[in-house]
Amino acid sequence: MKNHVMDKDPQYATHERIGIEPLSELETTDISVINPVNKKEIGSKVEDFNLLKTLGMGGQGRVLLVSKIGGVDEKCLYAMKIVRKIKFLRFLKTATAARLERDLLVDIKHQFIVKLFYTFQNKKRLYLVMEFLQGGDFHSFLQRVGTLREFEARFYIAQLTLALEYLHMKNILYRDLKTSNILMSISGDVKLIDFGMSKYLKEKSRTYTLCGTPGHM
Repeated sequence: MKNHVMDKDPQYATHERIGIEPLSELETTDISVINPVNKKEIGSKVEDFNLLKTLGMGGQGRVLLVSKIGGVDEKCLYAMKIVRKIKFLRFLKTATAARLERDLLVDIKHQFIVKLFYTFQNKKRLYLVMEFLQGGDFHSFLQRVGTLREFEARFYIAQLTLALEYLHMKNILYRDLKTSNILMSISGDVKLIDFGMSKYLKEKSRTYTLCGTPGHM
């Protein structure tokens, strides 16, 4: 019999609809035991994680699937973004902008924006350890399912609108909205990722930089 869960509420998406396998015992470790990082709790080091596999590559670095070693979140899975500082600073122009990127992620707390749990650095690299979203990116999801049903489109647009509204209330411009910068949780919710082009905007000021991804602007 065909599963009609999605016909009732997209939030209760099945594994088949999202296109992923059910989580293993390791992957279901509850990360609610640790809160997202705040400005007073930035720490840890790369040796505190098992590096499992590469999840993706980008212009600023690569993202690895890692599991925590020790602590209350031992064996929890995270996505670790590793950025080579020389590339990061070349892209963002200055070291001040690089620190702003990190601080921006630390400051954001919203259910439809990826959570940052740890951030640390060494001489060559900056590390951002975020929640692992097994549903994959929204671009791949659309390729698998084809055209969204109207109620599904309304559901996802509403979540993205709430995320962008939250950022605007905090005077943050996202500036790179595209399907590959939207990840999906196993429940079917969407979350914004990658704030490399984002910017704090002071009240009553303007920004004149043309930025974003061609084809999505």
